[in-house]
Amino acid sequence: MEGIQRPQISKEDKKTRKDRKNYFEEEEATEVIDTLIQSNSVWRLYFLGAIIGGFRRGELIALDEDDCDFVNNRLRIDENISHTENGQADITGTKNEASDDYVDMPKWYMDELAAHVKAMRKLRLEAKAMGAWQGGDRNFVFHSGTGKPYYHTTLSQRWKDWCERNGFRNVSLHGLRHTNATYLLGQGASIKEIQHRLRHSTSQVTTDTYAHVTKKLSRKTTTHLDVFDPKVRPQSVPKSEKGTQSL
Repeated sequence: MEGIQRPQISKEDKKTRKDRKNYFEEEEATEVIDTLIQSNSVWRLYFLGAIIGGFRRGELIALDEDDCDFVNNRLRIDENISHTENGQADITGTKNEASDDYVDMPKWYMDELAAHVKAMRKLRLEAKAMGAWQGGDRNFVFHSGTGKPYYHTTLSQRWKDWCERNGFRNVSLHGLRHTNATYLLGQGASIKEIQHRLRHSTSQVTTDTYAHVTKKLSRKTTTHLDVFDPKVRPQSVPKSEKGTQSL
């Protein structure tokens, strides 16, 4: 591709991309989660983790058994797999220092994840006995049975396929991270709480990223004051006490 000029994107296409919501609204998110919970897909815990934990795609691919704190119901995020070289996953650090942290997860999810990890341990023993283990000394939580972490684009395609089969619109895997923040903000979580959960470097990053949500919530909050509109509820305007003169 060297020397080849990148094709230009029309203004119409740019506007379409900008206007497309790459996240699920609250009702959609609820339906997606409910459908995933009832799903028998082998990918369900990965997808649930992405939307409930707000993780980046590569962070979940790099998740190791040692990162799972089943006592305190949380996951440690300190590695990322975003590409592969010579058939081997390139394991790197996370996006920035703030991204290295524990993320609290619901107990029901951690209970299911514990059962999944137990099943993966059984597969590991079987694979090693057959000489088919490819995970080395790593114990990735999400793999196909031989210990080798999933190729980073595989999950995106599997997610797209799952959405199509279940009638959901095309929101990317990274869009599930945005869905997590949008949903929690709608439920009353503060920007500071979202910053900590998504592990942004500053609260300004969170504010800038989700300005569209906070503006929407601000407008929604303002509507609560419409009850004082004298044209709608004249009785809501306090009457002047008798004998009170205008200044």
